[in-house]
Amino acid sequence: MLKKIRTKLTGLSVTKVRRKLKYIAMQSRAKLVRPSYRTPVGNVYHCTVHKSGSQWIRNIMQDYRVYKYSGLRAFHYETEMMPNGIDTRKLTERSLPELMPADSVISPIYTDLEQYLAYPKRDEYRGFFVMRDPRDVIVSWYFSARFSHVPMGPDIPEARKVLADAPISEGLRYVIDYFNDFGLFAAQRSWLNADNLSDNERVFKYEDLNGPDGVEHFRELFSHCDIRLPDNVLRELVADHSFEKLSGGRQKGEENKKDHLRKGVAGDWKNHFDDEALAYFNNVAGDLVELLGYAS
Repeated sequence: MLKKIRTKLTGLSVTKVRRKLKYIAMQSRAKLVRPSYRTPVGNVYHCTVHKSGSQWIRNIMQDYRVYKYSGLRAFHYETEMMPNGIDTRKLTERSLPELMPADSVISPIYTDLEQYLAYPKRDEYRGFFVMRDPRDVIVSWYFSARFSHVPMGPDIPEARKVLADAPISEGLRYVIDYFNDFGLFAAQRSWLNADNLSDNERVFKYEDLNGPDGVEHFRELFSHCDIRLPDNVLRELVADHSFEKLSGGRQKGEENKKDHLRKGVAGDWKNHFDDEALAYFNNVAGDLVELLGYAS
């Protein structure tokens, strides 16, 4: 076992070793749990874009309680399948030609709808996409890239250098251009009507999952995935992964710019976008905000 782990870690950076060890520890703990229910759903695909609670939801999905009430193990395709554990492709180019391991939640997958629909799938599967106000996505990535994100791949170190030397309005415009080229806005736009495709797909809003009625929205999400958590377990799970618990006691709205869990509130873009940055975003993204239902 130790030899196998050493083989997996050979050649990785310290940061990637930590991520890999955490993933291995999660898998090991799940092996000690006996499922009380096994869903016939062979795969669940957690799709999203960056800075939309992806690691938060990933950690929830790999919690042993999810495995106990579904028989689904978390699977991180980037760690297992990508060179150096990172998928550097644009979100509109992230094909997955292989069938994912049976009885797994693939979380997260940063992708557009077209790529997701082309994935080889089992007869029984579920997919969901987590949407977030793109303006909050921009602000969240700005602070993450500038202060708190581990320096993965070439993009973060390059962005950190640019953002450190630029006024915030200029930095936000840099992030807008980066996301536009990266396919993030196109990916969000592509999932707009995914709810209408079939019973297998659902779109959830980050703001709902992270809001005051988050338990109810997670109940809908888990029901969609046929993960049958009892009500008391669901409430404990959501509470254990709350902003307050994970941030060490900070309340939502209490900001720590250098922490990955920076602030935890929706609409924070209003505190950082000036007129110039907002006009630039609207010119680049067009009617995206209106289409996604965030205009108000």
